[in-house]
Amino acid sequence: MSKNTVYRNFTQDQLDRAYDQRSLVPDIDDYLSNETKGTERARSNLPCRLNIPYGPSEAEFVDVYGQGDGTQPILIFFHGGGWRMMSADNSGAAANGFVPAGAIFAVVNFALAPDVSLNEMVRQCRAATAFLHRNAAEFGGDGARIYVCGHSSGGHLAAMVACTDWRAHFDLVKIPVKGLTAVSGLYDLEPVRLSARNDYLNLDIAAAMENSPARFLHRLANQVIVAWGGKELEEFQRQGAEFADAATRNGIPVRKIFIEDCHHFEMGAALYNKGGPIFAAMLDQMGLATTDD
Repeated sequence: MSKNTVYRNFTQDQLDRAYDQRSLVPDIDDYLSNETKGTERARSNLPCRLNIPYGPSEAEFVDVYGQGDGTQPILIFFHGGGWRMMSADNSGAAANGFVPAGAIFAVVNFALAPDVSLNEMVRQCRAATAFLHRNAAEFGGDGARIYVCGHSSGGHLAAMVACTDWRAHFDLVKIPVKGLTAVSGLYDLEPVRLSARNDYLNLDIAAAMENSPARFLHRLANQVIVAWGGKELEEFQRQGAEFADAATRNGIPVRKIFIEDCHHFEMGAALYNKGGPIFAAMLDQMGLATTDD
């Protein structure tokens, strides 16, 4: 590595651009608007319980869509937004597909950077998952059938939840997470720490290591879907491919889904496209039948 490079063969400017997915589209407002409209539709058309607290702070709540008889799988969603934007209020669109297919769909709200550290953000996401596991029957779900998913920074958070030491953190003997779906996520935060993103994440070396799911594959859930798009930034593609390959080498069954014609923001919608491969794979992971409607 020359004195002008900061990570692999990237200069500082190149690394900053390699992790700036907003450069892929002129404006992300249309994608955010679609998520908000989808969430409003889910709240209007589906049974839902909103703003259920799982922790002491105002940001710590879950929205739960659907109702069941105690046998339904619970799919927990962690939103993206670069760890610093979005909320449960605009992250429930996927419920429109997964609830009719037979899942209870839970959206986790959590505090954002720079107001809290990434350590605290991950702690909140894990606490929400433990809460939903312990209270599954109250929401009509099966606490032994917990699945986590997320897109972008939400894919990272879902992977961190799937890598949790549940006994150490929550005194849970059984692993509550059966499966993970991570879409367009980041799994090694060292290059993120070295990029412009760290202006608001404020990661030091220890925090970047502690929050890199690629380092904790020995604790990963035993059913994993990793997806990324062919029009994403190359670093996002590399991270997805390397995380999937590393998990496979560690003996974890991994389903890799590469959608060649999708960029980063299109992959977010692909997660709940009922005619697409990610949605079908997630239903299969949860033991639900694929629907044609």
